[in-house]
Amino acid sequence: MDGCLHHVTTDELPDLRDWLVQYLPDSFKIYSVVKETINGRWQGTSLLTLGWPNILAVGEGPTSSQDIECAQYFNDPPLVSVFSPSHDHLKQLLTAPGYLDWTKPILFHFVCTRNTTTIQEVSESRGGNPQRAYRHGIKLIAKSGDIPLLPVPDGFEARALDPDTHTDLILSRWHHARKNADLYIRETLRRFPSVGLFDKRSGMCVAHEMGTKNGTIGRLYVHEDYRRRGLGKLTTSLLANQYFSQGLDVAILVFATNTLSLDMHSRMGFKVDGDGDFYTHYIGNPEDHEDILNFG
Repeated sequence: MDGCLHHVTTDELPDLRDWLVQYLPDSFKIYSVVKETINGRWQGTSLLTLGWPNILAVGEGPTSSQDIECAQYFNDPPLVSVFSPSHDHLKQLLTAPGYLDWTKPILFHFVCTRNTTTIQEVSESRGGNPQRAYRHGIKLIAKSGDIPLLPVPDGFEARALDPDTHTDLILSRWHHARKNADLYIRETLRRFPSVGLFDKRSGMCVAHEMGTKNGTIGRLYVHEDYRRRGLGKLTTSLLANQYFSQGLDVAILVFATNTLSLDMHSRMGFKVDGDGDFYTHYIGNPEDHEDILNFG
């Protein structure tokens, strides 16, 4: 029924995917989660629509701990994305009883910019502080043939990261990791492609990057002693070509302020394919919410 919250079932995911396709790239975040769920690489993210089968808006709901071991990372505080082509319908979804608890922090992940205005409006009406709540991001995409497969230089070895061995390493290099990020990293490494670049002499992992449920690759890191050698480009090239070999495009999300990353990926062959925002709803002083204001 139109105007009512509907919990999307597994069998209904293809219909939701087809609706979201009409609105790409604005609907990219939720579209990617639906796609990864349908193909079996991800599970546990609940999805709610305003209206069914006539969909007016869609949002991510709680993640099931029965289906995925890192549910706490997405549920405490809620890390969600929402989408609607309509301001009024999105506002109706955001304020629907039983969806979001606006008395507590909510992290909105890569929502299209026109939806951010609605989120901020609802947030402020519920006592949310807009100070430092907003960060703008750019999505870049590459297709097979756009990114050449670069050779691994002598003295280095490339291999997949191990969720049991390398989770703590990645966590230690993630400066703005939230609580339960270790659960998220471990589960993501189990489910999606990753690349670690290792120095053969020391055995140290000097660079790494991994795929995510959002249809993107990310968490690119190069150890400070190994920078300016092209190892970041190499790592991304290796991971991107894993996706290409599976017939998939590769996307990345970069904060608009990170001009070095935007420049590197553009020179590699990635092309801008939309933008989106990260918005944190919180009540009170920003100093009391440092752990969530830098998420991404």
